[in-house]
Amino acid sequence: MRIGKWVADPATNELRNAGRSVRLEPKPMDLLMRLAAQPGEVVPRETLLEDVWSDAVVVDEALTQAVARLRKSLGDDADYIETLSKRGYRLTVPVQPVEAGPAAPRRRTLTAAAIAAVLLIVGVVAYLVPNESPAPAPGTATDRRDAWITVTVKAFETLSPNPSQEYLARGISDTLMTELGHLSGLRVTTCCRASAPV
Repeated sequence: MRIGKWVADPATNELRNAGRSVRLEPKPMDLLMRLAAQPGEVVPRETLLEDVWSDAVVVDEALTQAVARLRKSLGDDADYIETLSKRGYRLTVPVQPVEAGPAAPRRRTLTAAAIAAVLLIVGVVAYLVPNESPAPAPGTATDRRDAWITVTVKAFETLSPNPSQEYLARGISDTLMTELGHLSGLRVTTCCRASAPV
């Protein structure tokens, strides 16, 4: 959501503004989101302590320090949070939802396509390689490992410029290797990381 000139992303605890990014600690971000739920309204200190620190018993000083850290992150020149003595705090800037840009649907499409490709590969290999086969007689050609089908899984790489999305590419490669490894008569190997996205 947009809070004043900042875009707040509680999923990553980040504030972004004109190419600048500030990482918040979880509690200050929770505090900001709680104040943003009622922009322009005074939220009592007791309510903030109960809502933001519901998982712990804390003193008023924890709230005071969280507000100070939040103000510093938002910028000392901006008066985003007003203190009302003995009453609470109020967010003084407008709050607006942020619509997903064109990159978000594209990422979702690429993710769905990658998952579909993994499932298709696993399905084709499962169809072509019998899942159960009688144990080969010792000394026969089928007893040799070189008679097995070998599949090499090349590491996927993310197309996103955001490095935090790399877990998806690693997860696809790992899932593919795990699923193929369950098939009998199939040897699965891996290749070094790709030099270009695949």
